[in-house]
Amino acid sequence: MTSACRWPPKKGFITIQTSNLPKDLLPSPEHAKNDDSAILPKKIISSRPGTRSLSTASLRKTEDWLAYKPYVQLIMDAENEKISAMTQCVLDAENHYNQCLDDYVRQAESSDLRRKEMQHKKWTERVAEPLQKTIESYIDTQTSEDIEKRRRWLLQQYLEYCNKKGSAFMRDYDSSEYDPFINRLCKQYLRVSTPVFKDPLLQQYQKRYEEEKVALHCETGRLYSAKEINELNLQKLPRAPLGRHTMNTVEWLKTPYGYIESDVRLKSRQKVRGSINQGTLDFKTWAGTKYPPGIFSTERNICHKRMFADKTSSVPAYSKH
Repeated sequence: MTSACRWPPKKGFITIQTSNLPKDLLPSPEHAKNDDSAILPKKIISSRPGTRSLSTASLRKTEDWLAYKPYVQLIMDAENEKISAMTQCVLDAENHYNQCLDDYVRQAESSDLRRKEMQHKKWTERVAEPLQKTIESYIDTQTSEDIEKRRRWLLQQYLEYCNKKGSAFMRDYDSSEYDPFINRLCKQYLRVSTPVFKDPLLQQYQKRYEEEKVALHCETGRLYSAKEINELNLQKLPRAPLGRHTMNTVEWLKTPYGYIESDVRLKSRQKVRGSINQGTLDFKTWAGTKYPPGIFSTERNICHKRMFADKTSSVPAYSKH
Protein backbone atom coordinates (compact mmCIF):
# COMPACT_ATOMS: atom_id res chain seq x y z
CA MET A 1 0.00 0.00 0.00
CA THR A 2 1.50 3.27 -1.00
CA SER A 3 2.13 5.91 1.53
CA ALA A 4 0.84 9.42 1.16
CA CYS A 5 2.59 12.58 2.24
CA ARG A 6 0.41 14.78 4.36
CA TRP A 7 1.16 18.45 4.52
CA PRO A 8 -0.13 20.85 7.10
CA PRO A 9 -3.83 21.53 6.57
CA LYS A 10 -4.86 24.65 4.80
CA LYS A 11 -8.16 26.12 5.68
CA GLY A 12 -9.49 22.81 7.08
CA PHE A 13 -8.90 20.60 3.97
CA ILE A 14 -6.85 17.42 3.50
CA THR A 15 -4.66 17.14 0.41
CA ILE A 16 -3.86 13.65 -0.91
CA GLN A 17 -0.78 13.32 -3.16
CA THR A 18 -1.36 9.82 -4.52
CA SER A 19 -3.85 8.73 -7.18
CA ASN A 20 -4.30 5.19 -5.83
CA LEU A 21 -7.33 5.37 -3.50
CA PRO A 22 -8.85 2.47 -1.60
CA LYS A 23 -11.67 0.74 -3.40
CA ASP A 24 -13.87 0.94 -0.35
CA LEU A 25 -14.01 4.72 -0.69
CA LEU A 26 -15.14 4.65 -4.35
CA PRO A 27 -18.74 3.65 -5.31
CA SER A 28 -19.09 0.65 -7.61
CA PRO A 29 -20.24 1.46 -11.19
CA GLU A 30 -23.07 -1.16 -11.12
CA HIS A 31 -24.52 0.31 -7.95
CA ALA A 32 -24.26 3.82 -9.42
CA LYS A 33 -26.18 2.74 -12.53
CA ASN A 34 -28.92 0.81 -10.67
CA ASP A 35 -29.60 3.23 -7.86
CA ASP A 36 -28.98 6.91 -8.42
CA SER A 37 -30.23 7.75 -4.97
CA ALA A 38 -27.35 5.79 -3.46
CA ILE A 39 -24.85 8.30 -4.83
CA LEU A 40 -24.13 10.59 -2.01
CA PRO A 41 -23.28 14.20 -2.63
CA LYS A 42 -19.66 14.96 -2.50
CA LYS A 43 -18.68 16.20 0.86
CA ILE A 44 -15.50 17.78 1.92
CA ILE A 45 -13.83 15.77 4.64
CA SER A 46 -12.92 17.90 7.56
CA SER A 47 -9.59 17.53 9.22
CA ARG A 48 -10.98 17.30 12.72
CA PRO A 49 -9.30 14.69 14.85
CA GLY A 50 -11.38 11.65 15.81
CA THR A 51 -13.70 11.85 12.78
CA ARG A 52 -14.57 8.63 10.99
CA SER A 53 -15.68 8.35 7.34
CA LEU A 54 -18.44 5.81 6.46
CA SER A 55 -18.17 3.64 3.38
CA THR A 56 -20.94 3.35 0.75
CA ALA A 57 -21.48 -0.33 1.60
CA SER A 58 -22.15 0.46 5.23
CA LEU A 59 -24.45 3.28 4.22
CA ARG A 60 -26.30 0.95 1.86
CA LYS A 61 -26.70 -1.64 4.61
CA THR A 62 -28.03 1.02 6.93
CA GLU A 63 -30.57 2.18 4.35
CA ASP A 64 -31.64 -1.42 3.66
CA TRP A 65 -32.03 -2.04 7.37
CA LEU A 66 -34.17 1.07 7.76
CA ALA A 67 -36.27 0.21 4.70
CA TYR A 68 -36.74 -3.41 5.75
CA LYS A 69 -40.28 -4.37 6.81
CA PRO A 70 -41.27 -7.57 8.55
CA TYR A 71 -43.61 -10.09 6.95
CA VAL A 72 -46.53 -9.20 9.20
CA GLN A 73 -46.24 -5.57 8.22
CA LEU A 74 -46.30 -6.51 4.54
CA ILE A 75 -49.48 -8.57 5.05
CA MET A 76 -51.12 -5.71 6.94
CA ASP A 77 -50.20 -3.27 4.19
CA ALA A 78 -51.73 -5.56 1.55
CA GLU A 79 -54.92 -5.97 3.59
CA ASN A 80 -55.14 -2.23 4.15
CA GLU A 81 -54.84 -1.64 0.43
CA LYS A 82 -57.69 -4.10 -0.25
CA ILE A 83 -59.88 -2.52 2.43
CA SER A 84 -59.17 0.96 1.13
CA ALA A 85 -60.08 -0.19 -2.40
CA MET A 86 -63.37 -1.68 -1.15
CA THR A 87 -64.24 1.38 0.91
CA GLN A 88 -63.38 3.62 -2.01
CA CYS A 89 -65.99 1.81 -4.13
CA VAL A 90 -68.59 2.35 -1.40
CA LEU A 91 -67.64 6.01 -1.07
CA ASP A 92 -67.83 6.50 -4.83
CA ALA A 93 -71.29 4.89 -4.90
CA GLU A 94 -72.44 7.06 -1.99
CA ASN A 95 -71.17 10.22 -3.65
CA HIS A 96 -72.90 9.27 -6.89
CA TYR A 97 -76.16 8.57 -5.02
CA ASN A 98 -75.97 11.90 -3.19
CA GLN A 99 -75.31 13.71 -6.43
CA CYS A 100 -78.27 12.02 -8.15
CA LEU A 101 -80.49 12.76 -5.14
CA ASP A 102 -79.46 16.42 -5.15
CA ASP A 103 -80.22 16.65 -8.87
CA TYR A 104 -83.63 15.04 -8.35
CA VAL A 105 -84.54 17.35 -5.46
CA ARG A 106 -83.37 20.37 -7.41
CA GLN A 107 -85.42 19.32 -10.43
CA ALA A 108 -88.50 18.65 -8.25
CA GLU A 109 -88.20 22.07 -6.61
CA SER A 110 -87.84 23.80 -9.97
CA SER A 111 -90.85 21.93 -11.41
CA ASP A 112 -92.92 22.73 -8.31
CA LEU A 113 -91.98 26.39 -8.56
CA ARG A 114 -92.84 26.38 -12.26
CA ARG A 115 -96.22 24.77 -11.53
CA LYS A 116 -97.01 27.42 -8.92
CA GLU A 117 -96.02 30.18 -11.33
CA MET A 118 -98.33 28.76 -13.99
CA GLN A 119 -101.18 28.46 -11.49
CA HIS A 120 -100.65 32.04 -10.35
CA LYS A 121 -100.63 33.24 -13.95
CA LYS A 122 -103.87 31.38 -14.76
CA TRP A 123 -105.50 32.58 -11.53
CA THR A 124 -104.53 36.18 -12.32
CA GLU A 125 -105.93 35.95 -15.85
CA ARG A 126 -109.13 34.07 -14.98
CA VAL A 127 -110.05 35.35 -11.50
CA ALA A 128 -108.13 38.40 -10.27
CA GLU A 129 -108.31 40.59 -13.36
CA PRO A 130 -112.04 39.98 -14.16
CA LEU A 131 -112.97 40.55 -10.51
CA GLN A 132 -110.90 43.73 -10.36
CA LYS A 133 -112.54 45.05 -13.52
CA THR A 134 -116.02 44.29 -12.17
CA ILE A 135 -115.31 46.09 -8.88
CA GLU A 136 -113.81 49.09 -10.65
CA SER A 137 -116.77 49.36 -13.01
CA TYR A 138 -119.17 49.17 -10.06
CA ILE A 139 -117.28 51.86 -8.14
CA ASP A 140 -117.08 54.09 -11.19
CA THR A 141 -120.88 54.11 -11.41
CA GLN A 142 -120.99 55.86 -8.01
CA THR A 143 -119.99 59.41 -8.83
CA SER A 144 -118.65 61.87 -6.30
CA GLU A 145 -121.76 64.03 -6.72
CA ASP A 146 -124.04 61.20 -5.56
CA ILE A 147 -121.83 60.50 -2.55
CA GLU A 148 -121.73 64.18 -1.57
CA LYS A 149 -125.49 64.46 -1.99
CA ARG A 150 -126.05 61.49 0.31
CA ARG A 151 -123.74 62.91 2.97
CA ARG A 152 -125.56 66.25 2.91
CA TRP A 153 -128.89 64.50 3.25
CA LEU A 154 -127.70 62.58 6.34
CA LEU A 155 -126.28 65.75 7.90
CA GLN A 156 -129.53 67.61 7.26
CA GLN A 157 -131.54 64.90 9.03
CA TYR A 158 -129.23 65.03 12.05
CA LEU A 159 -129.44 68.82 12.33
CA GLU A 160 -133.23 68.83 12.05
CA TYR A 161 -133.55 66.21 14.78
CA CYS A 162 -131.14 68.08 17.08
CA ASN A 163 -133.03 71.36 16.56
CA LYS A 164 -136.30 69.60 17.33
CA LYS A 165 -135.28 67.43 20.32
CA GLY A 166 -132.26 69.33 21.57
CA SER A 167 -129.86 66.36 21.38
CA ALA A 168 -129.60 62.94 19.75
CA PHE A 169 -129.02 59.87 21.92
CA MET A 170 -127.80 56.52 20.65
CA ARG A 171 -129.81 54.52 23.19
CA ASP A 172 -133.20 56.20 23.15
CA TYR A 173 -134.38 57.23 19.71
CA ASP A 174 -137.43 56.88 17.50
CA SER A 175 -136.61 55.34 14.16
CA SER A 176 -139.63 57.04 12.57
CA GLU A 177 -138.18 60.47 13.39
CA TYR A 178 -134.45 59.83 13.13
CA ASP A 179 -132.28 56.73 12.83
CA PRO A 180 -128.61 57.31 13.77
CA PHE A 181 -127.65 54.00 12.18
CA ILE A 182 -129.08 54.86 8.80
CA ASN A 183 -125.64 55.81 7.53
CA ARG A 184 -124.36 52.32 8.24
CA LEU A 185 -123.34 50.65 5.02
CA CYS A 186 -125.49 47.74 3.99
CA LYS A 187 -123.90 44.51 2.81
CA GLN A 188 -126.15 44.49 -0.20
CA TYR A 189 -124.76 47.86 -1.19
CA LEU A 190 -121.20 46.46 -1.32
CA ARG A 191 -122.10 43.18 -2.98
CA VAL A 192 -120.98 42.55 -6.55
CA SER A 193 -122.40 39.80 -8.75
CA THR A 194 -119.90 38.10 -11.03
CA PRO A 195 -120.11 35.11 -13.34
CA VAL A 196 -118.60 31.78 -12.36
CA PHE A 197 -114.84 31.97 -12.64
CA LYS A 198 -112.73 29.11 -13.94
CA ASP A 199 -110.44 29.04 -10.96
CA PRO A 200 -107.44 26.75 -11.64
CA LEU A 201 -107.06 26.10 -7.91
CA LEU A 202 -110.64 24.76 -7.69
CA GLN A 203 -110.74 23.07 -11.07
CA GLN A 204 -110.61 19.49 -9.74
CA TYR A 205 -113.19 20.25 -7.04
CA GLN A 206 -115.57 21.80 -9.56
CA LYS A 207 -115.26 18.81 -11.91
CA ARG A 208 -115.93 16.37 -9.07
CA TYR A 209 -118.91 18.47 -7.95
CA GLU A 210 -120.41 18.47 -11.44
CA GLU A 211 -119.99 14.69 -11.75
CA GLU A 212 -121.60 14.02 -8.36
CA LYS A 213 -124.39 16.47 -9.11
CA VAL A 214 -125.26 14.67 -12.36
CA ALA A 215 -125.06 11.24 -10.68
CA LEU A 216 -127.35 12.27 -7.80
CA HIS A 217 -129.77 13.92 -10.22
CA CYS A 218 -130.01 10.66 -12.18
CA GLU A 219 -130.51 8.59 -9.00
CA THR A 220 -132.94 10.78 -7.05
CA GLY A 221 -134.43 13.01 -9.72
CA ARG A 222 -133.71 16.33 -8.00
CA LEU A 223 -130.87 18.82 -8.13
CA TYR A 224 -128.50 19.04 -5.16
CA SER A 225 -126.66 22.17 -4.12
CA ALA A 226 -122.96 22.33 -3.36
CA LYS A 227 -123.66 22.47 0.38
CA GLU A 228 -125.84 19.35 0.29
CA ILE A 229 -123.25 17.43 -1.72
CA ASN A 230 -120.54 18.48 0.73
CA GLU A 231 -122.65 17.21 3.65
CA LEU A 232 -123.20 13.89 1.87
CA ASN A 233 -119.46 13.48 1.34
CA LEU A 234 -118.67 14.03 5.02
CA GLN A 235 -117.71 10.98 7.02
CA LYS A 236 -120.62 9.73 9.08
CA LEU A 237 -119.58 9.55 12.71
CA PRO A 238 -121.23 7.13 15.14
CA ARG A 239 -124.07 8.49 17.19
CA ALA A 240 -123.04 9.39 20.70
CA PRO A 241 -124.94 11.07 23.54
CA LEU A 242 -124.42 14.79 23.86
CA GLY A 243 -122.89 14.85 20.39
CA ARG A 244 -123.03 17.91 18.18
CA HIS A 245 -122.69 16.12 14.85
CA THR A 246 -126.39 15.16 14.90
CA MET A 247 -127.65 18.75 15.15
CA ASN A 248 -126.77 22.18 13.90
CA THR A 249 -125.68 25.17 15.96
CA VAL A 250 -129.20 26.53 16.44
CA GLU A 251 -130.53 23.26 17.83
CA TRP A 252 -127.44 22.82 19.98
CA LEU A 253 -127.96 26.19 21.68
CA LYS A 254 -131.58 25.29 22.42
CA THR A 255 -130.68 22.10 24.27
CA PRO A 256 -130.58 22.47 28.09
CA TYR A 257 -127.53 21.78 30.20
CA GLY A 258 -126.97 18.07 30.78
CA TYR A 259 -129.32 17.01 28.00
CA ILE A 260 -130.05 13.45 29.06
CA GLU A 261 -133.30 12.94 27.16
CA SER A 262 -131.56 12.56 23.82
CA ASP A 263 -132.69 9.95 21.31
CA VAL A 264 -129.54 7.93 21.77
CA ARG A 265 -129.91 7.84 25.56
CA LEU A 266 -133.57 6.83 25.30
CA LYS A 267 -132.74 3.97 22.95
CA SER A 268 -129.89 2.75 25.16
CA ARG A 269 -132.16 3.00 28.22
CA GLN A 270 -134.71 0.70 26.61
CA LYS A 271 -132.08 -2.02 26.21
CA VAL A 272 -131.37 -2.17 29.96
CA ARG A 273 -133.52 -4.70 31.87
CA GLY A 274 -134.23 -4.29 35.55
CA SER A 275 -134.41 -8.06 36.22
CA ILE A 276 -130.90 -8.82 35.07
CA ASN A 277 -129.75 -10.08 38.52
CA GLN A 278 -132.87 -12.08 39.31
CA GLY A 279 -132.56 -15.87 39.09
CA THR A 280 -135.17 -18.60 38.56
CA LEU A 281 -134.01 -20.85 41.45
CA ASP A 282 -136.20 -20.90 44.58
CA PHE A 283 -133.86 -21.24 47.58
CA LYS A 284 -136.69 -21.83 50.06
CA THR A 285 -137.94 -24.87 48.14
CA TRP A 286 -134.38 -26.14 47.81
CA ALA A 287 -133.79 -25.86 51.57
CA GLY A 288 -136.79 -28.13 52.27
CA THR A 289 -135.57 -30.95 50.00
CA LYS A 290 -133.48 -34.02 50.91
CA TYR A 291 -130.21 -32.36 49.87
CA PRO A 292 -130.23 -28.77 51.13
CA PRO A 293 -127.54 -26.26 50.07
CA GLY A 294 -125.76 -26.62 53.42
CA ILE A 295 -124.53 -30.11 52.44
CA PHE A 296 -122.76 -28.76 49.38
CA SER A 297 -121.17 -25.99 51.42
CA THR A 298 -119.74 -28.43 54.00
CA GLU A 299 -118.50 -30.92 51.41
CA ARG A 300 -116.75 -28.30 49.28
CA ASN A 301 -115.50 -26.29 52.28
CA ILE A 302 -117.01 -23.09 50.98
CA CYS A 303 -116.11 -20.17 53.22
CA HIS A 304 -119.06 -17.88 53.72
CA LYS A 305 -119.14 -14.55 55.45
CA ARG A 306 -119.21 -14.53 59.22
CA MET A 307 -122.75 -15.03 60.36
CA PHE A 308 -124.01 -13.35 63.51
CA ALA A 309 -127.11 -14.04 65.50
CA ASP A 310 -130.01 -11.75 64.95
CA LYS A 311 -130.31 -9.55 68.03
CA THR A 312 -132.80 -6.82 68.43
CA SER A 313 -131.31 -3.61 69.69
CA SER A 314 -133.18 -1.57 72.26
CA VAL A 315 -131.62 1.66 70.94
CA PRO A 316 -133.27 2.93 67.79
CA ALA A 317 -131.17 3.57 64.75
CA TYR A 318 -131.89 7.27 64.79
CA SER A 319 -132.38 8.72 68.24
CA LYS A 320 -132.30 12.21 69.55
CA HIS A 321 -129.59 12.75 72.14
